[in-house]
Amino acid sequence: MTSPIFKYFLFIACALTTVFMVNGCTEEVPELSSANRILADSIYRVEAKLVIKEVDSLCALVYKENFDQAIDSISKVRLKEIEKYIPSK
Repeated sequence: MTSPIFKYFLFIACALTTVFMVNGCTEEVPELSSANRILADSIYRVEAKLVIKEVDSLCALVYKENFDQAIDSISKVRLKEIEKYIPSK
């Protein structure tokens, strides 16, 4: 059996190890100079415009396909509802 003092010291050691590991794993955030901020902002603006154009064109391509599929599904459901009320021969 282990003594309560040993358990207490083991708990303290584990707690301190955890605190040091958590603090040691964080990276410092680099501070950017104003020139670097301006450069990063201008690069972001150019790249964001390109990405937005590409995503919009992909959405336009997929929209037509999804729209047609949705219309077909709605039409099928409505047709089944109508067929319920029409007596079959």
